[in-house]
Amino acid sequence: MDVISLGDDWRPKDLIEQWTSMIWTERWRQAGDFSLQTAKIKDTMLQLPLGSMISLQDTREACFVENYEIAKDANGADILTVSGRSFETFFENRVALKELKQIMDTSVSPDETFAFEIANRTAGSAATYLMDIAASTSLSSNDLISTFNAYLSEDADVGSDTADRQMARGSVYAALLQLLEEQNAGVQNLRPLANNTPSMSMNIYRYHSGVNFLPNIALDVLAGHFTGPVKYTWSIKGMKTAVYVASKNAVVKVYQDGMSGYSGLDHRVDLLDLSDITSKASSNLNGKLKAKGKSYLNKHKKVFALDGKVSPDIPYKYNVDYGLGDRFKIRGDYGAEDTVQVVEFIRSQAKDGGETGYPTYIT
Repeated sequence: MDVISLGDDWRPKDLIEQWTSMIWTERWRQAGDFSLQTAKIKDTMLQLPLGSMISLQDTREACFVENYEIAKDANGADILTVSGRSFETFFENRVALKELKQIMDTSVSPDETFAFEIANRTAGSAATYLMDIAASTSLSSNDLISTFNAYLSEDADVGSDTADRQMARGSVYAALLQLLEEQNAGVQNLRPLANNTPSMSMNIYRYHSGVNFLPNIALDVLAGHFTGPVKYTWSIKGMKTAVYVASKNAVVKVYQDGMSGYSGLDHRVDLLDLSDITSKASSNLNGKLKAKGKSYLNKHKKVFALDGKVSPDIPYKYNVDYGLGDRFKIRGDYGAEDTVQVVEFIRSQAKDGGETGYPTYIT
């Protein structure tokens, strides 16, 4: 792996050398991260100060340098571990709040417990809008993030399922994850290409390749595409087929996609109490409740998990044949066959060894 630091314009600055091991993980929705170990402590701390950014030559993803840890190895020598998370986690440091008076002004109704309103958008569009507002409109001019833009991929701009959404007061990043879960979408940070305007971009997307399913790719455990033991898990313990979402002013029933016909013991229903959502901020109360219900049901699906390490020698190349968010047919023993989604790609390398890389899947 060619490890690079990034300058203030988000572009490559220095090649980071003399490290002993590196693990770089890119994830579809949750934050990516890295961990670099080196015996060159002072030089590396100068090249990668806390708060700076790091990337690889063959990816546009970037991570913040967040942590230093110095400990002795088995031979008694000091080793520095540098670690951090992907760029979008910086939105933990911005708040989903349009005006300070929503906290400070006693004339604001105490029933208005949700402070950030996004009107008439799909969840993916709302996620894009949320980041744009956090970077360009602020409670303080010091909150602004220059040379930043967010956009919505065509594959994430799906349907007309718009709603008025209320975000709880808190970090923009927490609200972003909530919207992504509702849309079943991912987020990808993209540092600028060498010949582009210096601007960090944030992409909301569902499928790396822009398609729902890649029918010609089937990973077969029996064909040797997994190394080591494979664990299969099936579970309906937490599964719900519908949820009643209730506020003070309305109740809606939201179904899992394609499950509205379930009945009797096959029908699994829950209650989501959202009595703190009011109808005062917007007329589209049912839309708000539906959005919350969809997000809840995304966490309560039937589970099929195939836990095993994918061989680096599979005949499909990351970022060429497939990417984060893409779906595959995967086959294993005991009749296990399902469509899985790529949610993580891990690169690792010891300085004196070869680089390996493999994906992680969920159903």
